[in-house]
Amino acid sequence: MLLHEAVIKNEPAAVRVALQSPADVNSRNNYGRAPIHWAASRGNVEIIKLLIAAKCDIEAVDKFGMRPLLMAAWHGHLEAVQTLKQNDLLQCACSRGSYEVVSYALSLGSRVQVTDSAGDAPLALAARSGHTSVVELLLDRGAYIDAMGRTALHVACEGGHRSTVALLVSRGATLEAQDNSGRTPMHVAVLLRHTELVRTLLELKCNVDAVDNVSF
Repeated sequence: MLLHEAVIKNEPAAVRVALQSPADVNSRNNYGRAPIHWAASRGNVEIIKLLIAAKCDIEAVDKFGMRPLLMAAWHGHLEAVQTLKQNDLLQCACSRGSYEVVSYALSLGSRVQVTDSAGDAPLALAARSGHTSVVELLLDRGAYIDAMGRTALHVACEGGHRSTVALLVSRGATLEAQDNSGRTPMHVAVLLRHTELVRTLLELKCNVDAVDNVSF
């Protein structure tokens, strides 16, 4: 229960350490409360974002019927309420591919460029899971298609999502974009053995001679 203890003590550094170890981010105590409940009740936005980045369930319900959003509201933590309801709602919905929820979050004013603690924007979260319709919606709302470093095209290739890759390229994604290791989307597709996707990238005329900066 190290994660619970770190969150209850309101210590972000300790939470980061706990999350680096094998831990169930949704583990419950006797009251049915997960770490995200405690973070919300204390209004610690930094910890809330760490837990969401670790894929916690922001809709978790404890034995009293309380969700994290209600916990934050009950204790009067406005910033925590805004975080749970808006930007993090958008990120969660993008990861899940919930088109209607993404549209709702955007209508509340959620920013398409905001990133989570892992550095991923909503577009990358949707692309990683191959939610093509959500990717298109985010692009229509102004999401940057070529973020610095690892792009949405890179993460779409990680999952081998051909339709998402095709959409991104059709909307102007850079085939030769390089991540921090100098790897292009083609490098990613090859390394993860997504054969059909590699064929698709070849058809799109990507550079097969691109060299990364990883030494073996």
